[in-house]
Amino acid sequence: MSARSVGLALKSVTTAPVVSAFVVVFIALVSFAGAAAPALLHSARTATVHAALHDLPPATRDLSGATRGVPRPGTGSSEAAGTLDQAERSSWGYALDVLTETRDAFPSPLRDVLGDPQVVVVSDPVTSVGPPGSALNRITLTFDPGSDERVRIVEGSAPAPRDDEVIEVSLARDAATALGWKVGETRSIAFTADATAELELAGVYEAVDASDPHWTHVPTGLGPAEVVGPLGDITLYATAYGAPDALDAALALPDWFTTQTWLPLAIERVDGASADQLARQMRAASGVQVPLVVVLDQRFPGGLTLSSTVTPPASDQAGRRADAMASIVAFVAVGPFAVAIVVLALAVRLVATRRVRTVRLAEARGASDRLLGGVLGVEGLFLGALGAGLGVAAAALLVGFEGAASLMLPLVIAVTPVLVLPWITLALARRHARRDLGMAPRGGAVRRGAVEGVIVLAAALLTVIAATGTAGVDPALLALPLALSAAACVLALRCVPLVLSAVEARAPRARGLVPLVGPARGRRDPSVRASPVLAVVLGVAVVLFSVAFGATMTAGVSTAAGLRAGADVRVESPYLSARQLDELGAIAGVSHVAALTDGTRIDLDAGDDSVRATVYIADARDFRAVQAASGEGDIPTPDALVAGGDSIPAVVSPALAAALGGAPATLAGHGVDVVAIAPAAARPGSADTWLLVDVSAADRLGAVPTSPGILLMATAPDADPAAVAAAARDTAGPTARVTTPESNAAAISSDPALRTVYLALGAAAVGVALLLALAIGMTLVLGAPGRARLMALLAALGYPRRRDVPLVLWEVGPALVIALPFGVAVGYALTYLALPQLGTATFLGGAFEPAVQTGGWMPLAVVAGFAAFSALAVLIAAAAASRLTASAAVRSMDAEG
Repeated sequence: MSARSVGLALKSVTTAPVVSAFVVVFIALVSFAGAAAPALLHSARTATVHAALHDLPPATRDLSGATRGVPRPGTGSSEAAGTLDQAERSSWGYALDVLTETRDAFPSPLRDVLGDPQVVVVSDPVTSVGPPGSALNRITLTFDPGSDERVRIVEGSAPAPRDDEVIEVSLARDAATALGWKVGETRSIAFTADATAELELAGVYEAVDASDPHWTHVPTGLGPAEVVGPLGDITLYATAYGAPDALDAALALPDWFTTQTWLPLAIERVDGASADQLARQMRAASGVQVPLVVVLDQRFPGGLTLSSTVTPPASDQAGRRADAMASIVAFVAVGPFAVAIVVLALAVRLVATRRVRTVRLAEARGASDRLLGGVLGVEGLFLGALGAGLGVAAAALLVGFEGAASLMLPLVIAVTPVLVLPWITLALARRHARRDLGMAPRGGAVRRGAVEGVIVLAAALLTVIAATGTAGVDPALLALPLALSAAACVLALRCVPLVLSAVEARAPRARGLVPLVGPARGRRDPSVRASPVLAVVLGVAVVLFSVAFGATMTAGVSTAAGLRAGADVRVESPYLSARQLDELGAIAGVSHVAALTDGTRIDLDAGDDSVRATVYIADARDFRAVQAASGEGDIPTPDALVAGGDSIPAVVSPALAAALGGAPATLAGHGVDVVAIAPAAARPGSADTWLLVDVSAADRLGAVPTSPGILLMATAPDADPAAVAAAARDTAGPTARVTTPESNAAAISSDPALRTVYLALGAAAVGVALLLALAIGMTLVLGAPGRARLMALLAALGYPRRRDVPLVLWEVGPALVIALPFGVAVGYALTYLALPQLGTATFLGGAFEPAVQTGGWMPLAVVAGFAAFSALAVLIAAAAASRLTASAAVRSMDAEG
């Protein structure tokens, strides 16, 4: 391509600046959407992972570990050790160095998302002996190198090292008040008769930031905890902080102290794209020995491992939800993107019609097809590159840039004018037959039939593949919306002449010229009319699929929320005393309650193997009554569950039943009698592999705690579950977690991945509607030359020139009306073929696949709304098209020839 040819191409661009600018703007908008989508999906994936990790308590989320003993003293050189003063550094520097080196040895991204190492030394809980009448208590003597920065002394002074054997400590204000411990008062503690210490309360503190995740690792540091014993006696548990640089006091009694360490997970550094890799690395980290030497029994070396049992599963589940989100968004976006390309081709055709006269003159003067195609290709390249470049730049500036993923769709859009403009312009330049009367060369009809046949066969093949496929998204499933819509478009366009012929047969009996001439206008060039028809089919299909997805997820969320709660109100707490259980059961509006243990991990002996499971203990009759009264939960509780004998009757989860494989199992020397297998979606707690045992068999379980930690509450028909939940929250205390089916549903629906899917479905419907309006407008503009010829003839017969709107409506109206039922068929086909395979179960915890719902009367309403929008777009476009001046129409006619 010579410089002269390039100059001619660029000059050609300026000969129709309005149309060229329209093409550039359209390409820029579509490119912006294509470039921004990967960045938005990446942000949604990261937000999904962050939300899942934020829901975890920091104490279990962080990589943490503990070992008996006190860290060996030693000055460190790490950045974490450098933040301490010299006295504290000599006590804690070595431990912080070891933890820093351990963190830095982890691979990326794990290393990158872990914060500065944390270490505290805590004693075993021990009774402090105070004045007569003092509350029963257990004090945990704690040394923390960062405690002076996390607390504010509000009475007395900060603890300091002493030369004598007295240890100065500080207590939280609430703890000091509850214990009746005055500043300056000394109390003694005794681990054994030979291991004693004197504690003097030097000061009372308040937390600088009570929401600091650090406090979850030292739960009684903010205030005392009450533990109610079997006889109703209350014991206060509290943390007493020693001076950070007084670690020698712990070194004197190392056997009674534990070193707790953790590497905080900095959630804001976690990237959604590496969540799966992060989970694998955290699992692998649990097997890494931390070479921390501790003083134990006077210089016995020790070590520890760091682990988190909840973060990897939570990250995996969030990753699966994000994968499902990306699959559904891709599935929905394929169709609108294809429509955008078809509409772009229609816009390029507007440019091509303005190049036909120039091309014919050039051909008459000997210009070759290669030269003309090259000039037109350069013009298309300029339009495409300019528009795509603007779109990508705007997306990178406003949303983000994801490298090759952000360039893929804009490149396809940019190339489209390069290929379409030369092809259409040269084809129009050589066209001599009339197309506006529905006539076409025989060869063109054969080619069109062959193409349509291939489209229909491909759609049928993809439908069969999708119908026989398994759960999961593959290329065939992603191509299904476009294939079915294209096939439906072909069939709709084939039906248009048949319908119009039937209308024409009745035209002689009708009054006026419009019934006679209108159908002829409706049969004009079908290739031009294909764009709005495809937009209607795909738009209706997307809207119906969106309604079905929303209805399916609404029903699924409701079911999952009820199964998670297991009752109208669910209370979970580390411990629920008999007094609390009585008070919770006495709340106004509560009809039935059932207490369960919070789940204990046990090992079942199954032949030569051992199966790990979680055992829940409940009163089967109470449990059954709560499920029946609340209508929530689906765990069977047959009468055999309370049968006597030496065996342990149990209801088991499908996962446990599969793990046992029918082999006889024993627990604590007693045979386990499986009396029922629960549905996969039903579970009393969070464990997948579990068994439920009646309280009557609790004495046969061995050393399994039987203290309740879960209370299921059924409310009376006239009670408000939200009010009961609020009362239960007040009764159970701040450490309790109270949920209802409604609160669970809100939590599931707030998942960023699910919200992104809803936004994508809405954006796809709106995008196709806008593309439909553009396609209708451009179709009518392209029909202006033929319309001008017809109006000139009708004017000679006395038909008013300004009454051309009815004729304009005939050009696209019948095709769009015929396309509506095809769009409905495609929408329902996509709903039943694709929705079960798109991973909707992952949004509900993966326990069950929700049954497909079509939405009742909603499909009729949305189809009517889309039809109304289409009619409005046709009317507006028709009114605008009718205002084209005769001279403009004639110039367009001359350009087409």
